[in-house]
Amino acid sequence: MASPLDTKALATVAFLMDRRESWSVITYRDLAKRLGHPQYGLGDILDRVGAWCRSVNKQSLAMLVIGEHGDPNEGMYHHFKGDADPVTKENYERRRVGLWRENWSDAVLPTVEQIADAYEKLKL
Repeated sequence: MASPLDTKALATVAFLMDRRESWSVITYRDLAKRLGHPQYGLGDILDRVGAWCRSVNKQSLAMLVIGEHGDPNEGMYHHFKGDADPVTKENYERRRVGLWRENWSDAVLPTVEQIADAYEKLKL
């Protein structure tokens, strides 16, 4: 069953898909403002974004969200069960460039239910 966080994850996917196209990033603070959500609570939303991305065989759009000093929060470095190539501090930049270069021409915005399903299947 979908939650309000899944709805915010859908908005985040749409926003980050656009950011990916322009090879740009956004800070946690700016994303929180756009979503009307507390900055400290973005992890649950970004985990849902990452789960959906993985479900469609894409790298996580959450890699485009960074702190004020240009680095992601520690939460970026946890992984989903069965993740053979998790994002680490050592491979983060390579993976983010890979996300920008990845072909997303076949990607369409998910439904809230698709986000909820992907998150349930890939929960930590």
